[in-house]
Amino acid sequence: MASSYHNLTVQQPKLRSFLFATILSLATAFFYDSSPNRPINSAVYHSPPATLRVGIAGAGAIAFGTAALLQQQQLEQQNHVAPMLWSPSGRCFLDEESNNLSAMFGEEEEDALLFRPRIATNAKQLVQENDVILIALPANGHKQVFDELSPFLGTRKDQQIIISSHMSLGALYLSQQIISQGGTVPPITAWGTTVCTARSLPPGKHRRGARINTVRKSVDLCTIPSEESSGSLKLCQQLFPNIEFRPRNGLLAISLSNVNPQNHLGIALGNMSRMEKGEQWYQLFHVTPNIGRLLETLDQERLEIAKELQVTPVKTI
Repeated sequence: MASSYHNLTVQQPKLRSFLFATILSLATAFFYDSSPNRPINSAVYHSPPATLRVGIAGAGAIAFGTAALLQQQQLEQQNHVAPMLWSPSGRCFLDEESNNLSAMFGEEEEDALLFRPRIATNAKQLVQENDVILIALPANGHKQVFDELSPFLGTRKDQQIIISSHMSLGALYLSQQIISQGGTVPPITAWGTTVCTARSLPPGKHRRGARINTVRKSVDLCTIPSEESSGSLKLCQQLFPNIEFRPRNGLLAISLSNVNPQNHLGIALGNMSRMEKGEQWYQLFHVTPNIGRLLETLDQERLEIAKELQVTPVKTI
């Protein structure tokens, strides 16, 4: 039976009230923690050092693509500290010979960047051996990784954390975890999206990799505590100088401007049978007119929530 999504709307008053109350309560918690008198013992972050060691929590296509962009930039600047990757599941890197990464920026093999990242075997090593910790994995893995990293964070005044991309006020949760461990909260920067889109390449002999489909022209960001925003902006600009980073006012603005959750939800619902059957399919090629209308409906719901919370402007599809 054909599905008809174009008439789908979220009209239930109880659901709307619940969503509004939930987000408003989260927003209230965030603004309390961001106030001048908040109980956060924040670090003082100044200008970033010339050579930065970046550790990436994640070992999927976005993590690989982000590592490749960092490696490319470091080669251009003649900085030879390769990014470090940590696979939280431990399944991605099995031995020394399989640690080569191949990043393709085009269709031809000649366009590939082949390099050997540093590899962390656990969360402690990732934190201790890097100046910047970048979270680059699906949203459903954020909490587990925050919990594993937090015991080792908060011991250095010059360390920075970047969440790519930020979901569900996760930066606030991470800061609370660091405090509960007795640490000093370093600057935590939330990105509204990833710096690239990418798809994993089939594993080759002694290598893994990703095809980088697009590099973002701009990325929204917000840093907590807010007084560290200037230094964090400079850091992001140093790491990715070809991307425009645009400061936003608060984590709620970042969360409500992120269109990825609603878009992936709609595409997944419309292609659930393909996933159940294990088919090979590409998201952008399977956004049919009906699925497009579903995405527009979800988008309108998010815009209405942002309007009620007076968070404007926010991105729209």
